[in-house]
Amino acid sequence: MNHKLLILAVVIPLLCFLLAKYQDGDFNLMFYEIFGQDATVALKGKVVWITGASSGIGEYLAYELSKCGCKLVLSARRKEQLERVKEKCAAISSALDPSFQKDQDILVLPLDLSQLDTHENLAKDVIKHFGKVDVLVNNGARGQLALMKESPLEVDRALLELNLLGTISITKAVLPYMLQQQGGDVVVVSSLAGKMGSPISATYSASKFALHGYFDSVRVELGEENIGVQIACPGPVESNFVDYAFTKDVNRAVKDEPSLSGLLKKNFLKMMTTERCAKLIAVGMANNLDETWISEHPFILMVYLNQYFPNLTRWISKKYSMAMYKSLLEP
Repeated sequence: MNHKLLILAVVIPLLCFLLAKYQDGDFNLMFYEIFGQDATVALKGKVVWITGASSGIGEYLAYELSKCGCKLVLSARRKEQLERVKEKCAAISSALDPSFQKDQDILVLPLDLSQLDTHENLAKDVIKHFGKVDVLVNNGARGQLALMKESPLEVDRALLELNLLGTISITKAVLPYMLQQQGGDVVVVSSLAGKMGSPISATYSASKFALHGYFDSVRVELGEENIGVQIACPGPVESNFVDYAFTKDVNRAVKDEPSLSGLLKKNFLKMMTTERCAKLIAVGMANNLDETWISEHPFILMVYLNQYFPNLTRWISKKYSMAMYKSLLEP
């Protein structure tokens, strides 16, 4: 008996250490990646509408879902970039399925999330083309790189209207069709900044916190309607997301500011690859996981600390976060 206890005392801590050291998602997500439903089986044939599909996580999620045999609606403002993504998705799908037809199975649908009055008609276009929407992936958003004390209210308003109201609006445009077909899933790509506040991104964090509150409520409301709600929370990912982030000038993005452009990404801590992030989001989609955390260390560790030791996390943030972020902006 003592011999068995000794083995457990060694093996269990070792397994916990290895999982903590090498994990790039929360424990639940890591479990389902190994033992859960395969995305290529669970998602095959589903019609998935992805907003923000022209670059970053949305782009690579489109490639990942193409491997799963999904039919895709690709939306963002930049049509030429959407066409580029469509061609890559078509190449992936054609290699896997000889019956695949590019123009029938992939729809490019330009979308501006801030133009709320266009969303209902765009949803009608999707239904006209595919007849249904199985999954809406709310990925479209913009980031922020500016101190709160230097940001005018117009920046806050523009960011909240895009990230929060735009996401709510497109979801409401799709919802009647999901109710009619008696099922569907809404996936919200939030952020670890929606779990704990991020300096120099106060309004961005606010928009993501608000999405959590809204869609946590919606999940309960729509549970009886066979409509699932999943929230994915990525940390820093290798993409051009920062390039298009708001600055203290509502008309200028980070890429337009020579003093900012490239510095954050160049000096940042380890980022997850966009391909890996997309794969883990697909795992969460396939297994209907309510909330997933996706990031490399130390960010995933900080979210765990914030979840279980919030006062300690606040102390660490106040003592070290601003100094770290300011150092990232130094040439």
